[in-house]
Order: sequence, then C-alpha cells, then structure tokens
Amino acid sequence: MIQRRRPKVPEVQRSYIISVSIQPGCYRHIRISANMTLENLHEIIISETEFRDVQHLHAFFMDNKVWGSDDSFYGYDENGGNQPGDRIDRDVRLSQLALFKGKQFVYVFDFGEEWTFKCRVLQILDEDTEKPVVIRSKGEPPGQYADEDLNEDDDEDDDEN
Repeated sequence: MIQRRRPKVPEVQRSYIISVSIQPGCYRHIRISANMTLENLHEIIISETEFRDVQHLHAFFMDNKVWGSDDSFYGYDENGGNQPGDRIDRDVRLSQLALFKGKQFVYVFDFGEEWTFKCRVLQILDEDTEKPVVIRSKGEPPGQYADEDLNEDDDEDDDEN
C-alpha cells in the first residue's frame, strides 16, 4: 500500500466560531482552531449530540448541498468504503477551506439515518484555540434512533421486575 504524504500546511493564528444546528431550537456554537481538521469538527459535533453509536460514515458538503456536491469531504472508512477521488476530512485543515463569516455548509452523519446538521461560520477570530470548545448551547439533541426512548422505558420496566 502506498502511503500518501500530507502536504505541509503552515499553522495560522486564527479560530472560527461555527454554529451547528441539528433541528430548530437545538444548536451548539463551537470555537475551533483553523489548524484543526474537518475530522476534529466531526468529533466535537458527535460528542455534543450524545449519540452512543458513533461508528457511522459522515461527510461535509461545503457548498451547502447534500449529495449533489463536488465540494465535499468524507470521513475515512477503515472498511474500504471510500470511493476513488473522495476527499477525506482528516486530510484538510479548516484553514485550507474558503471559510468566511456567514459561510454555510452541511454535515451529514450516518448515511442510513442521514442526520443533517446545518453549519454556519458566525465569527473569525485572529487568535488560535488550543482545543475545540462549545461556547454556547441551546436545546437537547434528539435521540439517535426513533425507538430509543421506548427501549429505555422497556429497560426500566425490566429492572423493576
């Protein structure tokens, strides 16, 4: 297997505040370094949803159009599910993208359930951020699967018997 060499990208002193919304009334404002990758953004988004089953494919559609986009980046699939020519999210830093205040893009998690997150750059800061951090949070994220709440109630009933 040929190992790809990642090009050197100079580090920058910049951060973004990105609003990520999964449904009306439920969003997170994330402060993240421009030196982080889209994969890092994926990781904090998923940690904030509190989804338990996180081993699913995901993608970022930078032109804000789901599935019809050439300007997209996919999560690396260890099982070989990536297609030739797929751009991988862990290979691109946010500083390499054309992000500007107001820029909108879409993040999709779990291609079966197709959780769609609307993302928008709220602010660009001229300082770096050590690690991604949620600076504002509103609303509770939905359960990962439609029957999740029913299963939790069943588990509680089983514990009582």
